[in-house]
Amino acid sequence: MADAIMAEIKRVLQLKFKWPDEDIPAVEKQIALFTRHVTPQKAVDVIKEDPSDNRVLECAAASGSELPRHWR
Repeated sequence: MADAIMAEIKRVLQLKFKWPDEDIPAVEKQIALFTRHVTPQKAVDVIKEDPSDNRVLECAAASGSELPRHWR
């Protein structure tokens, strides 16, 4: 899990689902139980329809997952 992804999760919970601010820290703690924090080293720009989704690919690459050749 990268910081940018957690920020997007929090933003969506608050704005789209109207979660109260005081509930967000509990969600962060729960997510931290089953994820590993990574810091992406390389930016990608392959998802043109929703550029924020590229952060997921960056996180996957930083965690050691292999990106498909056509995305490199």
